[in-house]
Amino acid sequence: MDFADFWVTSILFESVFVESIHRGADKTLETRSIVEQISRRKGSAVHVTDLMKELSISTDVAYTRLREAEAAGAVRRVNRPEKGNKKLFQPVPRPRFIPDPEEMFDQIAEVGSTVKFIHPLTGEWVVKNR
Repeated sequence: MDFADFWVTSILFESVFVESIHRGADKTLETRSIVEQISRRKGSAVHVTDLMKELSISTDVAYTRLREAEAAGAVRRVNRPEKGNKKLFQPVPRPRFIPDPEEMFDQIAEVGSTVKFIHPLTGEWVVKNR
């Protein structure tokens, strides 16, 4: 197995591994994903009212989802607690099962200066140069 094989394997299986590890927390991962979408669209952190509007849910349900997602490490509070302030959240980076091949390629000189492979999902050549 060479580094290109590792990269292809990562593309194919990373999301499967991560989702299988967190299978019991589907709602938490869904909340994280929705917070990420809202945050990208707004260009800022997400408030409970944003989640309420996005999902057409009550304040209690939205706060519960954010609290559970925060406890699971899927989202994080981005402002300090103060009396009467809005709680603002952003998603945390998605967990990885195996190291990111791109980061490893940049750090491990022994794999060479170029990696080439056919992307298993698009069928296009991928060429990475250091």
